[in-house]
Amino acid sequence: MSVSAWPAHERHGDTLGPCDGGTGGEPDAGSGEEPGGEEPGGEEPGGEEPDAGGGEEPVCAPIGADCGESAACCFGLTCGESNTCEPTIG
Repeated sequence: MSVSAWPAHERHGDTLGPCDGGTGGEPDAGSGEEPGGEEPGGEEPGGEEPDAGGGEEPVCAPIGADCGESAACCFGLTCGESNTCEPTIG
């Protein structure tokens, strides 16, 4: 996601950190089932859940947030002289 897109995502409730990877969060759109209770594509459910990260990485900080040892800046940001995340320009 670009730096310019972050404010819009934040306004719409996006949060920082890894996705929950299907561990009980609300679905984005629908249940994934076709009318009649069948999975899309007619395949039997199974297999392993995709890996959405183990939470070992530090959470990244948005524009204006404190940064340094406790948090790393993300979305094309750098930790500025005042130890806050700033957009990378040029």
